[in-house]
Order: sequence, then C-alpha cells, then structure tokens
Amino acid sequence: MILFLLGLITEGYNKYNLYQRETISVKANTAIYPSDLENLTYQDTSNKNLTWPYWSPRETEIVITPIFPPDSDIDYRKVEIIGATIPEECYAVEGVFNDYLRTNPYPGYYSEPICYAFFNSKFGYKTICLFGSEKRQHNHAIHY
Repeated sequence: MILFLLGLITEGYNKYNLYQRETISVKANTAIYPSDLENLTYQDTSNKNLTWPYWSPRETEIVITPIFPPDSDIDYRKVEIIGATIPEECYAVEGVFNDYLRTNPYPGYYSEPICYAFFNSKFGYKTICLFGSEKRQHNHAIHY
C-alpha cells in the first residue's frame, strides 16, 4: 500500500479528510489530540498504537488509518487534530481533556518540568508548564 504524506501538524486545528491509510508529520515539540478516537487508528511508523496526548521532542510521523463498517457507503473519515506547542524544557506532557487540571496532590518538589496541554472547547489549545526543582516548588506555573 502506498502512503501519502499529508503535511505537517502544527499548533492549532489541523483538519483532514482521510480516504485511506495516511502518514502525517508532527512538528517537533507539538502535543496532539484527535477529535475522533473511534473511527480511526493512530500508530507510529513502527506500528505501535499512540497514547494521548502524543508528543515528541523531534519531528515525527504518525500513521492514521480510517475504519469503515462493512457494506457502508462511507468512503472517508473527517478528523480534526488539535496541536499545542510544548516548551523545549518539558520533560513530560500530561493532557487535560475535560476542563479540569488535576495535578499531583502531594506537596513536594519535582526534578523535571511537567507540562500540561489543554485540549478542550473552554481553553482551546494552550499549554501550562509546571516547573519544579530542589529550589522551586511544583506550583510555579508558566503559561504559554
């Protein structure tokens, strides 16, 4: 099967009509979350299923395959993939999908920055980076 490269997913709303299995590049330091998790499969180029939010510090490619019911007149699937820019200093990215940010309830310090990417109608596509170290507590937030 031939795979066609559809472009580059960047910050904001990236809309696609998928008729067949497609390969799409994801910009470095961009966390993504798709609008449809039921009618499409999402894998990396090693055929491993993606977890959400998907993020890589390097530009990568993902493979999206539409699922069509048997004996269906549907010949394509629409998908909107939201991209949120992640600061380079982030060690990990957590997704916020329901308008509520839930952080670790235990007081203390983190050795690496954890970023939170918001994927919802209330906040749009934004990131908040919570930094922590031996000198700074975990509730220090930088908004992007």
